[in-house]
Parts: sequence; structure tokens; C-alpha cells
Amino acid sequence: MQWPAQSSTEKVRYRKRLNRLLGTTPVVGVRVKACASLDPECTSPFAEGDTSAAGDIILDIPRHFRGYLHVPVGPDSFKDMAPTLLPIYPPPEKDSDLAVEPAAGTVPFLVSLAELNYLLGQVGTSTDPNLGHVLGLTTDCTGTPAAGVSLRASARDPKTLQYYYEGNGTPSITAQESDSTGNAGFLNFPAGVISMETQVPAIARKAGSYSVLVKKGWVTVIDLVPTP
Repeated sequence: MQWPAQSSTEKVRYRKRLNRLLGTTPVVGVRVKACASLDPECTSPFAEGDTSAAGDIILDIPRHFRGYLHVPVGPDSFKDMAPTLLPIYPPPEKDSDLAVEPAAGTVPFLVSLAELNYLLGQVGTSTDPNLGHVLGLTTDCTGTPAAGVSLRASARDPKTLQYYYEGNGTPSITAQESDSTGNAGFLNFPAGVISMETQVPAIARKAGSYSVLVKKGWVTVIDLVPTP
């Protein structure tokens, strides 16, 4: 079983709310582009726009879109934002329900360079400009953060550190699976298109498979939803 192919004719209205990591305040007025998976520089965006006062970006993109949101520069109020990619999982099948607020804990975050350096410092390392970073959120089928999920990747660099959040809200490089926050990822990760998968060790079952674009000096923030 697989997700349906991207439509060449049908479009859906897609919404994503973007908050800052610290304080969970909305990122207002940031330019966002929807880009194809094989367009890493986003030279031919499908759609683009600015986030609203609530931090929402609303774009008309192909149904079952395969791609990501490209956010290279922060607005004037967030000039030190780390350049960010947001892969779109799952591929949208229908219009977002704009009347429904995103659930707590499921809104993707944008980080400042200082916050990224602090995260790196928490696990005893520093950033390498030739590498990128993957900040993930493990979820169940409803989009709620899921505990007990492990994350694997097809490639690593000698400097790569894998982390999971622990119950005290700090990253750990010794933990083996996600806690109730669902936060998990890789720091100082090789650039390129990397295959990843999630597993549920308690039942020895694969939960999801993902193709993830990582760029040098950028942060990729991904919802690790269950996949077909």
C-alpha cells in the first residue's frame, strides 16, 4: 500500500501554523514557498505566501503533494532564524479545516541560531557548517505526539548525534526511543536526500518511511507520521 500519486490537476488548500520553539509564539510575516522534493533550491515553487498574525501559512498546492515548505529567511522580528525545510507529511488529500485549531504539541517550530547552538551544546557538541540538522516529531495517526518510537536513518556522518527528549524536557543521546513529547532527531547530519524510518520496538513493527531533504547549515523539521 502507498499514498496516492500527486495530482497534476487537482489542488487543495493547505495550512500549517509556524511557531517559535521558545515561548511557542507565532512566527508572523515569514515568506514560505511550497517546493517539489527534487527542487532543493526551490527555483520553481508551486505556491508561496507569508504567514498570518496567527503564524498560519495557507497555500493552494497539488492534491497529494510530494514536497516541502522552504523557509530560508526569517522576518524582521526573527532575523536570527535558522533556515528551515518542512517536509509535508502526510501528503494532503483534502483542504485543511481552517476552523479547527492545530492541536497542542503538533505545531512545527522554527528555531533561532542561538537556540540551535544551545541544543547542540546540551548534547556536548557544536555545529558543523557542512552538515545539517533533522528535528522530528513522532506522532500517531491522529497527529498526536507518540512515545515509544525509535528513529533510524540510511546515512550518518562521524559527527552525527542522534537524540530523543526525555521526561525532563531535555535532549538525550543515550535514550533509545521517544518520550511523550515525541521529539527526536539528528544533529550534524549529512546533506542530501536521506531515507529514514520509524519503528515501535515494543511490538517490533515499522511505523513509517520517509525521504528527507537535508541541506548544509539548514534545519529540517519533520512530522514523523505513520506511513503506508
